[in-house]
Amino acid sequence: MSRGYRSSAPRPARWLELRYPATCCRCGAELAPGARAFYNPADRSTCCPALDCAEAHGLTELVWRGSPVSGSWVRALTGRQIGAEPLP
Repeated sequence: MSRGYRSSAPRPARWLELRYPATCCRCGAELAPGARAFYNPADRSTCCPALDCAEAHGLTELVWRGSPVSGSWVRALTGRQIGAEPLP
């Protein structure tokens, strides 16, 4: 019989609205409760949504914006980490 221990899959890293104040692991920005941030529960680190911070952790992708003729590729935030260094 188990004594209150759960055997479940680890939570995935994801974008969420913070319930508690946090600090960005990349730039050191203070993040208030309610702010959107990428949270990695494995090491309890957060990353702010600034494109430079997010890109350093593989949280951006290139998407086409504008018309098919005169648009351009721009960086945008992704919903998950894409093949980059893990959050420190």
